[in-house]
Order: sequence, then structure tokens, then C-alpha cells
Amino acid sequence: MHRRDRARGLSTLRRPGRLVGAAFVAGSAATTLGLGAADALRLTGALLRHAPVYGAALVWLVAAPLVLTLALVVRTPWPWVATSTGQLVVVTGLVVRLRHLLAWWAWPALLLAVVVGVASVVLVVAEAQERRSTTTST
Repeated sequence: MHRRDRARGLSTLRRPGRLVGAAFVAGSAATTLGLGAADALRLTGALLRHAPVYGAALVWLVAAPLVLTLALVVRTPWPWVATSTGQLVVVTGLVVRLRHLLAWWAWPALLLAVVVGVASVVLVVAEAQERRSTTTST
């Protein structure tokens, strides 16, 4: 937490970008739970041997909630930009590639994830620029 934010009583998660980011992390966690993390991890070995791209995507989907949470709480926005973009690429790629195996609601869920993910990136970067401009002006 920054000194100026501390003086105003603002915590890291009370900024809009962090709140939207937290919603994106929650969606990522819901995806992981929907996959069944334990079942997904059992498949990983076979997938990494026979379909390495799917295996890597599966590993990412299981690890994403933790990685996204860590990226969200650091001071600089760039880890968040990188990890949330990676999450969107993996999830979008899987939904498009495996569309014949998914329920009808996968498309609206994907659209919601993209909107929330992009909004969180925009807000987190804007907050960092605002913070930088206020610290350099004082």
C-alpha cells in the first residue's frame, strides 16, 4: 500500500481496478473448480506427452487463480497485464478449439470473462499512471 493511499485510508483492494481484477480472479477460480482441479491434474501427464499444448493449458488453468492473485497485489501493473492477458488467451483458445465439447453457456461466460479481464487491465494501468503522476507532482 502506498503512503498516500494509507493516509486516505485506501487499501489495495479498494481501488476499482483491483476490485474488477478480484472478480476476474474469482472467475478464474470458478473455472478451475469447474474443471475439477484434482481430475485435471491426473490428466496432465498424459496430455503433456500426447498433446503438449493442451497439457500446458490445463496446468495454467489450475495454477491461474494463484498466479493471478499474486500478480494483482504487486505494486506495478505489468505482472497483472501479462497474467490476465495469458489467462484470456488460454481460455479463449480452449473455448474456440473445444467448442463442440462445451455447453451452450460457455460462449456467454467467455464474453463475460473477456469484458471483465480487459476492464481490469485498463483500470489497473490507469490507476498506476494516476498514482505515478500524483507522486511525481508532489
